[in-house]
Amino acid sequence: MEDADFINYDTDRLRIELEQEKQMKEMLEQSASELTNTVADLEKRLNNVEDEGNEWKTRFETQQELNRQLERQVNLLQDKMENICGNPADRLSSIRSYDEMPVHSDSRQSNSNPYELVLLENTIVQAIINMTTTP
Repeated sequence: MEDADFINYDTDRLRIELEQEKQMKEMLEQSASELTNTVADLEKRLNNVEDEGNEWKTRFETQQELNRQLERQVNLLQDKMENICGNPADRLSSIRSYDEMPVHSDSRQSNSNPYELVLLENTIVQAIINMTTTP
């Protein structure tokens, strides 16, 4: 009888271990399935991030080009200001630059904006007055 009890004990113990192994296998399969889903979600997010990265890269490059264009415009306007103003010590430089303008540009300016023409004439008159009144 002792042998029968020992065999029964071993079979009971083996059945319990087999049941535990089945539960472990189910948990591992479920865990593997969840990990597969997580990997798929992360890959989707990675693709979205890469797309956003391209969008930001495009925005950055566009902004850089815009900055270069604005810098060229600033330099161009500074050059024009220097040409118009000339030497600050030379009070007649603005008058000379006005006198040196081609006739057709004067007529275009006067036709396009008479207000600016009046302002320019007043500036010339004021410069002449300042030159004659200062020692």
